[in-house]
Amino acid sequence: MPKVKLTVQGVKALPIPDEGRVNYFDEVEPGLVLRVASSGTKSYSVMWRKGGKRPRVTLGITDDSPKRGPNANTPRLSLAEAREEAKRLLGNVRLGKDPAEAKRERAEAITFAKLAREYVARWAYRRKSPKGAREDELRIDRVLIPRWGHFKAADIRKRDVVELLDEYADAGKVYARNRMQSLVSKVYNFGIRRDAVQTNPAQGIDREPEEPRKRVLTDYELKVLLPLFEEEGLAGLGFRFLLLTGQRPSEVFGMRWSEVDRDTWLLPKARTKNKRSKYAPDFHTVPLSQQAFEVLRELKAHRDDSGFVFPSATRKDMPFTNYSKAYRRVKKEAKLGENWRVYDFKSTMLTGLERLGAPGPVVSAVAGHLPTNVTRQHYAFHDFANEKRDALSRWGAHVEKLDPATVGEVVELRR
Repeated sequence: MPKVKLTVQGVKALPIPDEGRVNYFDEVEPGLVLRVASSGTKSYSVMWRKGGKRPRVTLGITDDSPKRGPNANTPRLSLAEAREEAKRLLGNVRLGKDPAEAKRERAEAITFAKLAREYVARWAYRRKSPKGAREDELRIDRVLIPRWGHFKAADIRKRDVVELLDEYADAGKVYARNRMQSLVSKVYNFGIRRDAVQTNPAQGIDREPEEPRKRVLTDYELKVLLPLFEEEGLAGLGFRFLLLTGQRPSEVFGMRWSEVDRDTWLLPKARTKNKRSKYAPDFHTVPLSQQAFEVLRELKAHRDDSGFVFPSATRKDMPFTNYSKAYRRVKKEAKLGENWRVYDFKSTMLTGLERLGAPGPVVSAVAGHLPTNVTRQHYAFHDFANEKRDALSRWGAHVEKLDPATVGEVVELRR
């Protein structure tokens, strides 16, 4: 096997073999091996001598390696990081410790309950919206831990995951099934990155096809709903603000007073769905119509020192997220028949803008959607600020005209 002085550029330039794999031993850190496979994957590992054998522990893959197949969850390492990790492991070997055995013991020792709760604390609440993290926590506490909590995380097999998901599918809960599959996969990907488990039992399972929602509330339905919002306090004000601004529930209920600049809401990129896109601006600007601004005036009565526009009654570090109960009460009282969700306020509002004559690019700008063509991505950077303000003002006036007092007099026409 060739022995070379690995460099950052040299690693990138190493040829891909036509078949099999080639191991390159590092001259700088003896024991560190770069393996180049015919699949295009370049991985760092550590090898040492033990009783005539040469055990090997994989550390990670290089930055330019494809992340697919068995490498889908393998961490990426720079050359410097690989050398540092190799030095640490080989130091343990000299002290009589077996890195391969230690890795197996760690994987076998951690229970699913411990791994799942570490995922919630160290990943979900740090990376996801407060509501999304709370939903993950509830699914884990109510479904996964009662089912698998006392098992070792490494003992959960793909068959176990398939059986769980089939229960949702058989009950007709397609969306819940796919959300659960995604959650289990995230928990195990988290464990792989932390070297707590070695495989992901949720990987390679097909998702159930989902029909995109196309639910738009009619003016008649809004006339029924608007007075019911007034009975739901903080949640009801949030529902009205969702309808008037057309933003996502996590963005609205996570809103901070520091994001409000007079009559404009400056939504930080980090709190949007597009936070990882290079084409997303640092702030998504949402002009506030007179009606939306009035909602903020009412919300000032709930203001505390947490900084959140919708503050939690129990935790200062989190916004109000428990609007599901209010939604169920409103839904039961409204008796509108066809199923609707809180997220449908966004579709209703954006469709309403089109009905009021707003052109497509303005509607997309209000929604905060990313540009999809080369011109908008690289050359034309108009932010449609005035056009958005005009469209939102017209929509606010339209919603205001939906007088609750006329509900009983309205006859809805159906095609």
